[in-house]
Amino acid sequence: MADVSRAPLKRFGLLAAAIGTVLSLTACASAPGSKSDEGGGDSSGPGVTIAGVFCVCFANVYLAYEQGFFEDEGVKVDELVTTKAGADTFQALATGDADFGLSGLDAIMRGREKGVEVQSVATVSPEFYALSVREQLADEIKEPGDLEGRKVGVSKVGSASWAFLGLLLEEAGLTHDDVKVVQLGGIDTMMAGLKKGTVDAAITWEPGTAQGEMQSFSNIVINSLDPADHEQIYGSDVSVSITLAVQEAFAKENAETVEGAIAALNKANEWIAAHTPEEVAEAIEPQTEGLDHELLVASIENTMATMPETVAVTETAYQDSAQRLEDAGIVKSIPPLDEIFDCDLAECSG
Repeated sequence: MADVSRAPLKRFGLLAAAIGTVLSLTACASAPGSKSDEGGGDSSGPGVTIAGVFCVCFANVYLAYEQGFFEDEGVKVDELVTTKAGADTFQALATGDADFGLSGLDAIMRGREKGVEVQSVATVSPEFYALSVREQLADEIKEPGDLEGRKVGVSKVGSASWAFLGLLLEEAGLTHDDVKVVQLGGIDTMMAGLKKGTVDAAITWEPGTAQGEMQSFSNIVINSLDPADHEQIYGSDVSVSITLAVQEAFAKENAETVEGAIAALNKANEWIAAHTPEEVAEAIEPQTEGLDHELLVASIENTMATMPETVAVTETAYQDSAQRLEDAGIVKSIPPLDEIFDCDLAECSG
């Protein structure tokens, strides 16, 4: 993983505000200058919305939109809607306020337990969360076990960041009840909470993880983008974190649209693998308006090594991730792969 703490930054003073600008611009609609403002896609028929938190780990989704891959596959995307937490994404998906959701595996599994008819149709990203700690506490919090009694930020209870915290705590012999969970919302407010001392530690993701190190206000304790840390957390070099999910009824009625979205993401993954972090940054920059360019490049560089070659889900990645969620009490049991993923549409393999 790149040592982003020593990466140069020319516009450091704008950084904290920049992340906030990104999220405020995309909170209810796509950022100015994006294709939805230009009326991109097939102008006939209704378009779809894709909801998810802002995360560099979704570079393939942003790229598929900006490069016109969705449009090429016959998928008209009206909006990329940014939510403040994964729990909000799943709620928008479950209620039909969003057609597609970038939703955590844990949310899909817990939703199925409650009878919510939502399934995943593609993998978008393996695990990408990190545990970051305030710089002032770096000598006191060196491992997840040191979180006991501490204030720890997550986006929202029930979100994928909350689930990831549960995995770290379980490995240390702790539970969510052993820490003070603070709900901070999006990555902008998450990093502000660390910087201001609202929390002692937080579950962060890119570009926030890199921002904390580059601005020297937080340290990384464990980072799932690091292969060694990933192996420590999952006992495996593969995982399933965020998936592209839909309501079952939507998939049945719009199978071609779902297949088109899957094909567009596969194209995006291929494009990313063939280009440099700088080129990827330039391609998705309309979706990250206001974010410092060097920070964006560093975040993409940190993320690219873990980007999957395809959006296919393997039985191994699913079982390894699901087992950790069950071990931590995040889910009650592990259903068959084809209950969580619609394998009639998704690319499922052993």
